[in-house]
Amino acid sequence: MKNTQASLGDSLHPSDYQVALSKKTGAPIPIIKCADTVYYHSRYDPEKEGITWAANHATPGVETYIVFGMGFGYHIDALSMMARGAKIIVIESDPRLLMRCLHEKSLEALLSNPSISIHLVTQLPAIASTISLYANEANAKLLIYPPALKILDPSLNSLKEILHQYQHQLTNINQDLSFLHRNFAENILHCDGYAAELNQILKNVPLILVSAGPSLDHTIHTIHEAKRYALVLSVGRATKALLKEGITPDFTMITDGQSFVYRNQLQGLGLEIPLIGLSTCDQNAFLRHQGSRLMVFQKGHPPAEHTASQLGLPLNETGGSVATAALDVAIRWGCNPIILTGQDLALLNGQTHSSAASSRIIKHQEMLTKITGYHGDLVYTTNNLNSYRHWIESRIHREPQLQCINATEGGARIKGTWQLTMKEVLQKHLKPHSLATRMQSIQQLPVWAGEVIAHRVAQETFHLQTMTFTVKFRNQGSE
Repeated sequence: MKNTQASLGDSLHPSDYQVALSKKTGAPIPIIKCADTVYYHSRYDPEKEGITWAANHATPGVETYIVFGMGFGYHIDALSMMARGAKIIVIESDPRLLMRCLHEKSLEALLSNPSISIHLVTQLPAIASTISLYANEANAKLLIYPPALKILDPSLNSLKEILHQYQHQLTNINQDLSFLHRNFAENILHCDGYAAELNQILKNVPLILVSAGPSLDHTIHTIHEAKRYALVLSVGRATKALLKEGITPDFTMITDGQSFVYRNQLQGLGLEIPLIGLSTCDQNAFLRHQGSRLMVFQKGHPPAEHTASQLGLPLNETGGSVATAALDVAIRWGCNPIILTGQDLALLNGQTHSSAASSRIIKHQEMLTKITGYHGDLVYTTNNLNSYRHWIESRIHREPQLQCINATEGGARIKGTWQLTMKEVLQKHLKPHSLATRMQSIQQLPVWAGEVIAHRVAQETFHLQTMTFTVKFRNQGSE
């Protein structure tokens, strides 16, 4: 904010917008003359108006408020008092209004509050990207201060639709909090174990993480041979595509709490492999799964945090998508290298996902962002996908010993990964005996994991009949 103020000082003039004084308190109020004269705050008592607005929008359980429209900040002051402990992200798109505010009203209280951050963002893609970044945080709520829409620059007219779409999406999520709580209550009663039981036990075991990006259509056949030398963790959306190719993953993972997950991704597959589910995932998919059901406790969901603390288990980061959550699981397991495939994080001819994974086509490119592609070209991506890319890059950066290989062969370039084809991965990183040999050193496994490992070793053509496992399963009282 301080840097923003300095950069604006020489190019903007406070006289661009007029200021009136409140009839009751004498507080300054910006007046913007556009198609109509807009009083950004109440002409009578802007402080009271701000309190009323905040009281109508402050919601128990919300951890991040994204507020579009700052004006002179009366509503932000009030919201910070009513939502103590919550993070408040303020987005202002009008530099003239912000400059006028800096000249007319002290912002010391706002700027000194560590829970509040103010973003001056004037370009449509950047505004959408900023909203998307924070909207992916747990228990987020988007608030639109109505006068902010009335004074939008004509170049930002399409932003109104985007804001309302995000607001509708986040409202639905907040309304579904009780639904997520019901999922959690059912899932915790029926889980067979916890993914965290393998944390650091699969150290240096190679793992292929299969996502459902559009490039999977062209690279899926390469997983056949690679599976002999690495574990395969598939996101739920890619599982049907793998099975269609005759590839059974070792684990599949789901995170979405909506009931369509079972119907669209797993119904009728008859899988007996372990299903890893976020604690709030679709209970239909979790309860109907025929194999072991493993729970992941995520940060940002109070019941999950409380239960994990009671069980002495760590919390996982989700990153906003099933692929990012699966990557966090694999990293915590200690798997190395981790090979990404189907992780496009970008569109292919407008296609969002693999054709076998309920893909859709995005035709209008004006709302998309261009980023550097896998092959050095420019590719289009959505704000959500781009935020996942940033999260993956940040997560990988925290693991200096991790070899993360991007074998997607398309989509976005992911900083911190090695770009190799799956054929090159087989030649350089997945040697014969690599999977079985590394697993010979594993001495302690929960029952469900022992079954997976034993099945995988049995598939190998090498003679490993002497391999033994000491099986331990948490909280079963077998010792």
